[in-house]
Amino acid sequence: MTLPYTVKVRWVTSFLNVKFLKFLLKEEFIGISAEWNAQGRISLFQICGQKTVYIIDLKKVAKNSKMNELLTQIFANPKSIIIAFDLESYRTKFNEQYPNLTFINQAEKFIDVREYYSKVYDDKDNLQAIVRNLFEKAICKAESNCNWNKRPLKKT
Repeated sequence: MTLPYTVKVRWVTSFLNVKFLKFLLKEEFIGISAEWNAQGRISLFQICGQKTVYIIDLKKVAKNSKMNELLTQIFANPKSIIIAFDLESYRTKFNEQYPNLTFINQAEKFIDVREYYSKVYDDKDNLQAIVRNLFEKAICKAESNCNWNKRPLKKT
C-alpha cells in the first residue's frame, strides 16, 4: 500500500520546522503512529492530516518544548479526532522514554483502531491483519523492526 501522490511527506528534524505542525490544528482527523527499535525505544513519531504526513525525528527534536506545546494543542483540539492503533502502548512508551513530551496524554477525542475493531469483530488482531481483513490490502512491515536510531535513515 502506498500513499496517494497528493499526500506530502515532511520531515521534522530541527527546531525550525516544528512550526509546520500547526497546520494540523485545522484537521478533523489526525492519524498517529510510531516506530521503535528492537529495544523498544521510540525513534520516529508520525502524525498526519488528510494531505500531509509529518515524520518527527525524536532523536533530534524530543527536547523541544515548543513541539510539545504545539502537539498538546493538536491533541487537545476539540475539533479533531486522533486515530491510532493501540494508543495506550504509545502513551506508556512516551511516558517512560520521553517524560517531557506530555502531549500524548492529552487526546480527549480519539479512536483506537485496535479497540474499535475488537469490539466489532471480537478479535484483537495486529495492524497488518486488520488492514487485510477490512481493506483487502497488504501493509509492508519489512522495515518495521530495523534500527530506527541509526542515521542517516534509509529513504524507504
